[in-house]
This record gives sequence, structure tokens and C-alpha cells, in this order.
Amino acid sequence: MRTNRRRAILFTTLFLAGVCLFVWFILPAREPVYQGEPLSFWLESYYKHPSDLAVGHATTNAIRQAGTNAIPTLLRLLRTRDSGIKTAVLHWFNGHPHVKSPFVSAADQNMAAYQGFLLLGQDARPAVPELVQIFEADPGTVSAAVIAEIIFSIGPGADDAAPALVRAATLCTNAVSRANGIHALGALRNHPEIVVPALTNALQDPWFAIRFNAIQALGNFGTNARPALPALTNMLSDPDALVRLTAANTLRKLRAGNPAANAPPVIK
Repeated sequence: MRTNRRRAILFTTLFLAGVCLFVWFILPAREPVYQGEPLSFWLESYYKHPSDLAVGHATTNAIRQAGTNAIPTLLRLLRTRDSGIKTAVLHWFNGHPHVKSPFVSAADQNMAAYQGFLLLGQDARPAVPELVQIFEADPGTVSAAVIAEIIFSIGPGADDAAPALVRAATLCTNAVSRANGIHALGALRNHPEIVVPALTNALQDPWFAIRFNAIQALGNFGTNARPALPALTNMLSDPDALVRLTAANTLRKLRAGNPAANAPPVIK
């Protein structure tokens, strides 16, 4: 009798422990709620209907109300990836537009998180370490490409991201991630000893958008960007007119206060 009782107690204990583990590891963390809907609902609605002023207003209020409590939800959405099975299912729904899909793609969730982080702005600073981890885990993904822009929106408060962004600007094969990373480096304006050489090398990139971003970013480093002056001068003969104009403006900016170098740049 006692043996059966002990077994029953042991079984109950194990069952409850299993339920606790399921709740802890499987079920999603509780999200901030606004007007009876979870934060992810507002973020995904805002991403899908950007011109809907009512949705935009509600989403902005939801983020403001949640504050830094929104960060766990935003990071979860940013980490989302589609499995092979889900990708196939989504592909089927895309081929049958008359059938409404109950699923939200990882890319849409990534972009919804991006919109949320932009609304959070500088208050997203506590998320920087995890943003860097996601960025470096796979710099070629949609989420990695938008993380650089999130860091740009946070600004100097995201200083710790500079080394990862430099590695992306130097080594990443995804041109969008490189361009966005360079854009973000210009907003951080720190670690010139590693950032300025990386931006100078980016002036030779075949994609004009990366050259353009690198020139603009160098302009934010003031006297610390002086070593890049020869390379910037070469950009006056770049095949892209916008790049040439931006180089000329940046050279004027960097040469200010240096009488020996104050001759106006000549666009070739």
C-alpha cells in the first residue's frame, strides 16, 4: 500500500515538474498587453498596414506603455526563423491567395520587431548585447540587416556594437548588411582606431550605396577621419554623381580648421 502511495506521489511530482518545464521552456513569455491585445499583435499589424493611422497610433502607444518591457518580445520576434515545413506551407498559401494563411512568416516577424525597435529608439539600449549576438550569429539574414539600422536608431548608446559592425563591414558577403553596418558606424562615432580604416576600405566597394554610406560616416568622425583624406579625394572622380558630391561636401567638412588643406575640392 505504502509502495503504491509513494509511486503515486512520485508520479504526481514528476508530472507537475513536467508541466512546469513545459510552461517555462515551450510556452512563449507573457507579452505586454495594450487594449486587450499582445504587443506582437500591434507590431505585426503595424508592419502589414503602415498607412493605417489608427494602427500606427495604437502601436506607438503600446510601445510607449511597455517601454523596456517590450524588449524581450522584440528580441523574440527578431530571432524567429522559419522551419523547412513552415516555409513549404507558406509557399503553398502564397500560391493560393484566396486562402488566408494563419501563419506569420519569420521575415514579417523580423520586420515587425524592427519597427518596434525604431519606435523604442534610444530606450532600446539594454538590448544592444543581444542584438549584437543575433547580428553576428548570421549576418546574412533579414534580421541581421535590420539590426544595423536598429543600432543606428539607438545611436551613441550602442557603442559596444562597433566591433561587430566593423567585422560586418569588412567580412560580410551580404551587401545590404555591409551598407547598413557602415551607416550605423557613422551614428556611433566611436572607436575611430578601428572604424576609420574600415570605412576607408569601404570606399572601394563596387556598390555605390556602400561608398556613399562610408563617405557620410567618415564625415561624422571629424579630425579622427583625417587619415582618410587621400582616399576621400580620390572619390571626387567616382563614376556616381551623388558619391562625388557627397565626397566633396565631406572633404569640406573634414578640412575645416586646417588652413593647409582648405582649398575647395574639385569634382572631376
